[in-house]
Amino acid sequence: MSKIDKFSEAIFEKSELIRGVVDDQNLLASICIIEETTILYEDNYVDCLEIESLTNSPWNTIKYPQYEKRKGAATSLIEGIIKEARSKGISEILKLFAVPEEKDFYQRIGFVETNGSGEMILDSNAVAMFLLDLEQKRNYSTFD
Repeated sequence: MSKIDKFSEAIFEKSELIRGVVDDQNLLASICIIEETTILYEDNYVDCLEIESLTNSPWNTIKYPQYEKRKGAATSLIEGIIKEARSKGISEILKLFAVPEEKDFYQRIGFVETNGSGEMILDSNAVAMFLLDLEQKRNYSTFD
């Protein structure tokens, strides 16, 4: 099942699981499906959010690929999911299954592959570093 098929199904059947971010023109720039799950992490069962599917625009429904992306959209979406987990009082740990082409992106954020299957975890220490890095980037300004 393609990502767009998953999103189409979720929009109509499980709209409460859809998360997205819009750009400065109010266009949808990134979208994902999340679910609450329980994982075994460091010998403890932990409630967390799992990113089931994440994609950026342009959507993979066009015949000829377009390479223009909204820079930072997926990063903003992951930041929002972390904040949602905090507001729900569950662990900030995130879980996802990454396709090989996207593993580098997730590793730059701080996700670690667990077992070679594509499963990746962003633990609470990596969450703290990720959020600090974003804050520093937002507060950074050059001096004239």
